[in-house]
Amino acid sequence: MNKISKLCLGTVQLGLDYGVANREGKPSLEKSLKILDFACERGIRWFDTAQAYGNAEEVLGEYLAHRGNLSEFHLISKLVPKAFEEGSECVCFYGSSGTKAEGDGLRWTFSLNY
Repeated sequence: MNKISKLCLGTVQLGLDYGVANREGKPSLEKSLKILDFACERGIRWFDTAQAYGNAEEVLGEYLAHRGNLSEFHLISKLVPKAFEEGSECVCFYGSSGTKAEGDGLRWTFSLNY
């Protein structure tokens, strides 16, 4: 049985210049990967992302493609309803290396935004 974690890392700042206290802007890919490592080293395995978060999905994809053991991670995302229409292309979690990280036991949670 999968337990829901009490902690989840939001990733909007990995993909956008976002946040009231964000004085440095969007972190570099290298810094983003260090942030994700820091979270994982402390047991965080749930990540909140969305297509609207700039390239945060790509950053997560890059991280997870090299991390291995995807079954230990949980991704929470938001999609617009048209993402499920026939012929719509919904592509998530591709690292810049071109490695596709979806599948392989990765767990997804989606919510539809109307």
